[in-house]
Amino acid sequence: MLPVKFRNGIKVSKCSQQMYLKAYQILRNLTSTETLEPVKLSYATYESTGSATEADMQAPALVIMHGLFGSKANWGSLCKVYQQRTDPQRKIVAVDARNHGDSTHDKNHTYAHLAADIRAFLEQLKPELVDRLIVADISPVTTSPNLNSMPALFQALESVNLPSEIPMSQARATVDLQLSKSIPEKTLRSFLLTNLVQRDNGSYNWRVNIPVLLSNFNNIARFPLVNDLQYEGPVLFLGGGNSDFIHIPIVSFARTKSFQQADLLQNEDNFDLSYASYELTESYSKSSPQPTPLVILHGLMGSKNNWNSFCKRFHENNKNKVFALDARNHGDSPHRREHSYDNLVIDLRRFLYKMDIKKVCLLGHSMGGRAVMLFALKYPDLVEKLVVADMSPITTSSNFKKTTEILLVLKKLELPKNVPLSEARKLVGEILAPVVKSNAVTAFLLTNLVQKMDGRKSDYPNILKLFPNAELKFIEGAGHWLHSEKPAEFLNITLEFLNRKITSSD
Repeated sequence: MLPVKFRNGIKVSKCSQQMYLKAYQILRNLTSTETLEPVKLSYATYESTGSATEADMQAPALVIMHGLFGSKANWGSLCKVYQQRTDPQRKIVAVDARNHGDSTHDKNHTYAHLAADIRAFLEQLKPELVDRLIVADISPVTTSPNLNSMPALFQALESVNLPSEIPMSQARATVDLQLSKSIPEKTLRSFLLTNLVQRDNGSYNWRVNIPVLLSNFNNIARFPLVNDLQYEGPVLFLGGGNSDFIHIPIVSFARTKSFQQADLLQNEDNFDLSYASYELTESYSKSSPQPTPLVILHGLMGSKNNWNSFCKRFHENNKNKVFALDARNHGDSPHRREHSYDNLVIDLRRFLYKMDIKKVCLLGHSMGGRAVMLFALKYPDLVEKLVVADMSPITTSSNFKKTTEILLVLKKLELPKNVPLSEARKLVGEILAPVVKSNAVTAFLLTNLVQKMDGRKSDYPNILKLFPNAELKFIEGAGHWLHSEKPAEFLNITLEFLNRKITSSD
């Protein structure tokens, strides 16, 4: 007999008892996390052993939850870097989900149960519940077709004849050989083998609870119904460029497009430049004051990403705080109708003011070189040193005329929809070939080719219904396990998000 509340709350005619029971089970899976019994989670913490500032002590912890087949151990290296480079420094906690790693095995495995586990864990940790959220290559809207292959992985693991009383290296080789018959991808096998553990009696076992995860796979594959719930804090959805776990099919030249009225915001001048920062996490002492920051502005058709390697080396060698900016109409900065050197100078002045930089060293290349020259002439008291890379304030190279031809080609460019980024790069390269003879220049121009949202087919509009302050970024060349495939890029993007100051408008 079903509970009275359930029977009175649902009006269904001609429904069999089995269908009632199934509906009841679904509703039970989606009930409040307060009614579910949490399990004890295993976790690892990473925190500073030295003196902490008041800001460090007040900063909410960063709690990391791995994916299917994963464990807290997969995130060890990244956790150490996060602890060193978040500003203010945060306590980093990597957690093993139920039925994974060293956490408790339990017959229930739904997102409602996982949420109840996290809620109970956070109450022990005593931080603010959620300050901001990072979601790595998964969508609450659609499910990747590749997810359908996951049950076959469970079955492959179950079919393995596990060894006993041999060294771990030999056991891994033995199991890897058996798995290779059904799983040809070596990187995937290596990831799955992180779940192979040796017990005290010398036998080997899988750390993940295979039977429970397999029986609950439908609960894992589908995001539960959440009615009108919303999380209004800052959210970063970060996807792999080669993954289909977040649906966003359109590819275009987004960074240097020609302008239309729809590109303009209501207030033409009220915007912030996108930037990447490279700085120490520890504070400077009075005996060794902070060096003057270096701000870098790229050239035409460039972006801050072109300067990543240089910024890292410069910061490591000189300890200066380094900022690489995206100029307006480039990279991730807003697009605007006006684009003059006066505009670029105003943008740079606004950036320095918002970052509270009173004195600066400037480095500019090409277009950026002319912008920093004009800035130094207009605001000499703000500039300590000026570096101009391959640009003159007097003459213009005859090769500059070729840029106009390239821009015209890009403006007329029409790419087919639903093509992978790798195929789109190949197509654009072929279109540019008659105009651009240098492979190096073509490769540079193709750094501006990015994936963009299509509101009719993308997950993004529906993501915004649940997370209205969400932003969506992709790491080119990365698949579903993007944090292990492209760790440097993953760190740079997530650190910028974690270190970003939350304003009242966020």
